[in-house]
Amino acid sequence: MWGVCVSLFALVETVDDIREYMGISYIKAYLVSKGVSCDLQVICRSQMDEVLNQYEEFPDIIGISVYCNTVELTKEFCEKVKKISPKCHIVLGGAHVMGYEEDILTRMPAVDSICKGEGELTFWDLTDRIANNKSLRGCKGITYREDGQIIKNERREDIKDLNGLPRPERDYNTKNKKRYFYITGSRGCLGVCTFCGEHTTAGCGVRLRDSVDIVDEMEDLWKKYGVNKFHFTDATFEDPGRVGLDRAKRIFQEIIERNLKFRLVMYTRTNVVTRMDDDYYDLAYRAGVECYFVGVESGNQKDLDLYNKKITVEDNYKAIRLLLNHRIYVNYGFICFNPYSDFDRIKENLEFLHNSGLVYNSYHILSRMTIMPQSRLKKMLMEDGLVKEFHFDSDIRNYKFVNPEIGIFHDYVYKKIHTKDLIDLDSQIAIDRFHYEKAEPQLYEEKLKVYFDEVKEVWKERNHYLYEFFMEAIRLFEEHGISDELEQHVDKNIIYEYDRRIRNLYRRYVSVLYKHSKEERILNEQE
Repeated sequence: MWGVCVSLFALVETVDDIREYMGISYIKAYLVSKGVSCDLQVICRSQMDEVLNQYEEFPDIIGISVYCNTVELTKEFCEKVKKISPKCHIVLGGAHVMGYEEDILTRMPAVDSICKGEGELTFWDLTDRIANNKSLRGCKGITYREDGQIIKNERREDIKDLNGLPRPERDYNTKNKKRYFYITGSRGCLGVCTFCGEHTTAGCGVRLRDSVDIVDEMEDLWKKYGVNKFHFTDATFEDPGRVGLDRAKRIFQEIIERNLKFRLVMYTRTNVVTRMDDDYYDLAYRAGVECYFVGVESGNQKDLDLYNKKITVEDNYKAIRLLLNHRIYVNYGFICFNPYSDFDRIKENLEFLHNSGLVYNSYHILSRMTIMPQSRLKKMLMEDGLVKEFHFDSDIRNYKFVNPEIGIFHDYVYKKIHTKDLIDLDSQIAIDRFHYEKAEPQLYEEKLKVYFDEVKEVWKERNHYLYEFFMEAIRLFEEHGISDELEQHVDKNIIYEYDRRIRNLYRRYVSVLYKHSKEERILNEQE
């Protein structure tokens, strides 16, 4: 569209946080298909001034995808935009804004409008109206200011035909040299976890893309960018019901029939895994599935019921065993501490982690529930007096514990341990082990197995140490509170030694891979 320019942003704290953001990626593709001049950038805090000063002509519209951990960053960015160009229309979107449209506009004067729900059609309508000097009144999905009043239009209907959308923008991802692409195969979620807002923000039911279209997109990305790793964003890959399962199987079969060597990661739920048979996971393994992220969440029944998981602890054990038996790594969500925790529940969580066969580190043990603004649990916390009030920019961990001692213990140990998140590294090693054992067995046996075996042994030692360390810390705290005995126990921990060993082993096996790749390249050139 001539005469209007749009810039879309996702904001992160550091360069290491940069990844793909599918919402704005789809919006850009849709706007471009309509003839709108549009660019997309993912930037960190240190880049904001440089990026905003780069424009010869400042954008007419800036759209920002907001996440619960980028609220303050978003406020700062919006204020900078308005100082440079007061006339620029700033619109916020994303799951985090849902239900807080009026709150945001009240508390953030630099923001002009809020896009609620799926953004493609709404953002296009907004852009068209601004370009043609039309009122935003009646623009479905938009809440905005007009003459000092906040006007909330009705929500736009969810997009039913996902196959009709242009494929999302990808070029910006290659600049950051990520080793995988996200694939959106469906939208919507059937889970009703009380700590999550997905069921209220992702629309009604689950809408599916065509299986052939999905594999076509993956194959095209592989051919264009040379990337064969794909992480599905589907809330649950196999939903909904029989229709979803049949589509999942068709995707796997399509990949196998085309002989595509993909490496796949997807999300699922425990109660989905437990109803699948061995043939399904055999098919998934053959298609290249290397990891399922499972919403395990807890190792005690009271917390599973609190989260409305509709599963048992034994179901979690069963799902983990099933996937691991098929050489598929299990990454998982886990909430060890929540406002209703007691020490018995936390001990059960520790026992579950220790007995499950999962790879875990201190991050999992010290994990603490966050309050998603749209979650049902937020309402429960407010009713129980554990949260006084909650706004768009409230601290998502600012709640009381029913037992205040739980919070004191958690905060004390967390500050002492200074835990570093090893989830990504642990997962990468575990996934790579399954991959090379399957895809390059000779390389695995001759050069890599020794390192993977050493890592596995360190994991085993670390798992046992973490269990004993935290169980003893709880015992000391229950008996003496924060005491000299607890202080001595925590201060002499050797958690970092295990982490250091894992990092060293990772570097060593990566150097072996690099050397092997170099040798292969030389041989190919000689041939």
